[in-house]
Amino acid sequence: MYVLRTAPSRSTLISILGAAILFRAACCVLFPIGTEAGMQQRVGDEKFYFQIAHAIVERGEFVEGHLRAYRPPLYPAMLALNLWLFGDRTWILSFVQNLMILGAAALLSVHVAKRYSAQGGLICGMLIILSPCWVLLPQQANSESLFVLLLIGGIIGAARLLERGGVALERGGIARALGCGVLLGGAALTREIGLFFGVAIVACLWLTARTQLGAKAATRTAALMLLGMALVVGAWTARNYGVFGRIVPIATNGPLNFFIGNSPQATGHFHFFIPAQSRALWNTPSEHGANEIESMAIMGREAVRFISENPGRVAALSLKRLAWLWFPTPTAPLALTPRMLALCARAAFLSVYSLLAIYGLFRMRRMFLGKALIALACVTSLVHAMTHVDVRFRAPLDVALAVPVSLILLEVAARRRLRWSGAHDGQMESPGLSPVRSMSSAIRGEPLEAHEHMVHKKPRASGAER
Repeated sequence: MYVLRTAPSRSTLISILGAAILFRAACCVLFPIGTEAGMQQRVGDEKFYFQIAHAIVERGEFVEGHLRAYRPPLYPAMLALNLWLFGDRTWILSFVQNLMILGAAALLSVHVAKRYSAQGGLICGMLIILSPCWVLLPQQANSESLFVLLLIGGIIGAARLLERGGVALERGGIARALGCGVLLGGAALTREIGLFFGVAIVACLWLTARTQLGAKAATRTAALMLLGMALVVGAWTARNYGVFGRIVPIATNGPLNFFIGNSPQATGHFHFFIPAQSRALWNTPSEHGANEIESMAIMGREAVRFISENPGRVAALSLKRLAWLWFPTPTAPLALTPRMLALCARAAFLSVYSLLAIYGLFRMRRMFLGKALIALACVTSLVHAMTHVDVRFRAPLDVALAVPVSLILLEVAARRRLRWSGAHDGQMESPGLSPVRSMSSAIRGEPLEAHEHMVHKKPRASGAER
């Protein structure tokens, strides 16, 4: 008798969990976040996040130089809390951010394990923990760790709402739907793209719930999620209205990013540049932040003008940015150095990962989680095709795409294992108990049968052979 267990043993689970924690701990030791003073000397978002955090702690105001709403507020507020509680001990920030990515990995892994299979959950978790995009990010003062935890929490919460029958049939469902919206609203206040992600996830839930629960229940669930988002985002929008005297939903940096991606100097990557008309206004004091609003308006108009005058160049740039987002290539000079080898290995891993993810999303397109992940991939592609690209920007998406990648890898592994066992034992697997058949059904959105074991018995010998 050949026995194929569908669930790893407890000792295996503990070993894998321990290995994941040790890996994250090793990353913290090898790539420490550094002191807060050292972080202030860095170039880029880390330095400016700390500038805002100091303004919050020392003056009680959200400001970066003279910019009053250039960035979303939640991550600078988290840094401010760390400064207020622990001062220069930014290793605590690194510890918390590593817990956040472990938390996001656990949420997805448990969901995959319950909905599909335990092996799929383990593969999903390992893909997230070992992703080259996430080796350094939790040790940096960047918003991705917080963002991905809130985003994955909102997606998994929405998926469980559907599994439990939605707010119309489940007691306490109203609070859960509002909670999902609050998480998605928090993601939007961490990175502005989260606002588009949240709306897309709600739309996917409504489309799926309409067939499962009916139009009334689906609309009620979606409305409650949108209400949760509106409560969170609306509070910051009200603050911005008090500062500027006009509606600024989250942040003012959208036109700048749009201009960086659509200007004579655009390369596809981030290169800070502002038009000449904005330089006298950029980051200068003014009543009610008028200069901040006007400089951003000029950048938006200049970007639209460049697109209208150079449609061919803009289309080529957009294709270039999409290619680099999904299939990144090293931009450093070619040389046989450890750094270049690491960049090439990362590029190869992410390119294969993208191919598996695209195929897996196609297989999952009929279920809510598949629709939601496809929506995230499309929104990410659209935003960065219009602005600029960096490998860091795909890191949150890579966490979510661990689900389709893990399912495809599990299916491939199951096929190879069954072929090997058939060739080794001289027998064929039972079609009704095939893990490949069960996994294919699960990817299509059908329930996965809960078999504790899949048993392949040898055929009984005939009387003449006894």
